[in-house]
Amino acid sequence: MYTQKGNSEEIVQARALFAFSSMRARAAEAGYMTEEEIEEEIQAARKAIASQKS
Repeated sequence: MYTQKGNSEEIVQARALFAFSSMRARAAEAGYMTEEEIEEEIQAARKAIASQKS
């Protein structure tokens, strides 16, 4: 069973994922960053977040 808060968080996450995917595609198409550079930035951000949680 979902709570209202749980539903809200899922909606926010889904919207953020959609927005991020869209921005990522446009950045790659426009030549701002390659897919590899984008993936490297994502991995670096994930590592930074993980180290803050520890």
